[in-house]
Amino acid sequence: MHTVKSFCAAAALAALLVASPVSSQDAVERSVLIGLVNNNEPGFRAEVLTPTLDYLKKTLPNISFRTVDIAAYKAVDDLFRTRPDFVIAPSDVFVTLSSSISAHPLAVRKSSFAKDANRSLGSAVIALKTRADINHIADLKGKTISASLPDSLGGWLAFAGELAAQGHEADSFFSRIDFETYQIPEVVGSVLSGRSDAGVLSTCQLEVAEQRGLIEAGKLKVLNARRTPGFSCSHSTHLYPDQIFGSVNENLDPETLKQISIALLQMREKINGSGITEKDNTSFSWQVVGRFDSINRLFKALKIGPYAYLKDWSFEGILKRFSSEITIVLCLLAFLTLSELRLYRLVKIRTAKLNDLVEEKGRMLEEVRGLNHRLHNMERYALVSQMSSVIAHDLKQPLGAIINYCAVLQMAIESGAKDESKLADVTDAVNREAHRIAQIVDRVRSYVKRPNSQHKLCKVGDLVKRAVDSFAHYADSTPKISVMLSDPDARINAEALEIEILFLNLLKNAGRAVRKNNGNIEVRTHTDDKCVYVSVADSGPALTDEQFKQLSDVCDSTTAEGLGLGLAIVRSIADAHSAHIQIDRLIPCGVKFTVIFEKF
Repeated sequence: MHTVKSFCAAAALAALLVASPVSSQDAVERSVLIGLVNNNEPGFRAEVLTPTLDYLKKTLPNISFRTVDIAAYKAVDDLFRTRPDFVIAPSDVFVTLSSSISAHPLAVRKSSFAKDANRSLGSAVIALKTRADINHIADLKGKTISASLPDSLGGWLAFAGELAAQGHEADSFFSRIDFETYQIPEVVGSVLSGRSDAGVLSTCQLEVAEQRGLIEAGKLKVLNARRTPGFSCSHSTHLYPDQIFGSVNENLDPETLKQISIALLQMREKINGSGITEKDNTSFSWQVVGRFDSINRLFKALKIGPYAYLKDWSFEGILKRFSSEITIVLCLLAFLTLSELRLYRLVKIRTAKLNDLVEEKGRMLEEVRGLNHRLHNMERYALVSQMSSVIAHDLKQPLGAIINYCAVLQMAIESGAKDESKLADVTDAVNREAHRIAQIVDRVRSYVKRPNSQHKLCKVGDLVKRAVDSFAHYADSTPKISVMLSDPDARINAEALEIEILFLNLLKNAGRAVRKNNGNIEVRTHTDDKCVYVSVADSGPALTDEQFKQLSDVCDSTTAEGLGLGLAIVRSIADAHSAHIQIDRLIPCGVKFTVIFEKF
């Protein structure tokens, strides 16, 4: 997969080179600042930086190149301070910069020892060849070792990553670790002199030193020596990308960026007189950058760079390290809290409902007692309604007899007859029939007589509501009733049951009026400074002038089957409470009864 990606990148680059040849002349000269991140590679400036700058100046004479040194341990701060356009840095430093600033890799250095620049840097652990007791990295446990800077990828970091992969912690694995400034001659000298049992070098440093005669060939050996296809140096660890040439200026002119990128990728390795690439550190080129996954895995294993927070046990470090776990725990806690709140709310609602049910039960018991009392009275009034027909029927006979006797007396007087015995008989008959009428009336009155009750302050709204509820149970087919209480807490001084019966009779009259046309009934209350007004209006049939006049008569009814007794009860109760009844004919149809009480 990596080969395919490299091939695609190379093909794209070739197309770019053909389509956009590098111009050697430009009307405007531009200045470019390159930041050089310091490293401990021997001869890096003379063998890498200087040849690269010379090539760029020669290839792009219209651009002025300048350099500035960047300290590796404070690279981010120096970059913000110096603000270069490009940077040349070890790949591990460049990855750290990428996580802090906007750094974009353009090319990676490829030495003559490697075919793939993205796998050309690692560590070689060396020891004296005469040390028969040391052949593998595992043999170094409890021994001493020397290395260059602890933050150097091509040296200690790659080796520390190898130890971590084998399950070892460097600080506890060795009895002593000596960090030197340079790999050659300090690290090599420490091993040769016996001060250290082993040393850590960057890949190919041992081969170059032997080639240049700095070290006697065969004097040192590489532990856990590996051979990777396309890489000619022995190494003890995984291989990583080498030096990176990258852009760190977001506002850089795109044309300048393109020209420098193309020029770098066109730079060729040093060729000797025989046309063969020289195998030493002075021969290199710049190649297309691959991915930095291997460096990120190393950083994560060593808990450094972008993953340094894995070693941080402060609150911020723990929050960053366990952000996913903390998020899950917080979500679970939030879910449990919401569930608890929901349960508490449900319990509270159910408790409130139970309390309401208990209170409702108490109110219902009171209402049942009141309904029983009202039912008793309503039964008596219903019986009175029935007795009204008895009155109409039973009084007809004695009244007819009295009329006949009176006619007989009239005839006797006109004829001059003075038969006293007959006159006495007629008089006795009239008296007897009159007493019979009185007995009928007393019998009916006995049904409605009850002891006087004391008045007390009552809320009109409550009385209206109870009357409407009673009417709903009373009527055979309840019409549509709308109730609007503008001041439901308004109070009057009254006997509650009588006022309820008053409203009930008004509703019954309105219900009979709207029965045929399925009309509506409206109940309204309002108040002023002195009075409380309760009105019952219906949308029944229009009344003639004669029918409307009859409503003022206690004994008349506007319906064929009515006897006017309901209205008589209404007027009687109103009079007992010093209330006034106002009757209005509505346009185009219907009647409105308004009962006016004194406000308390």
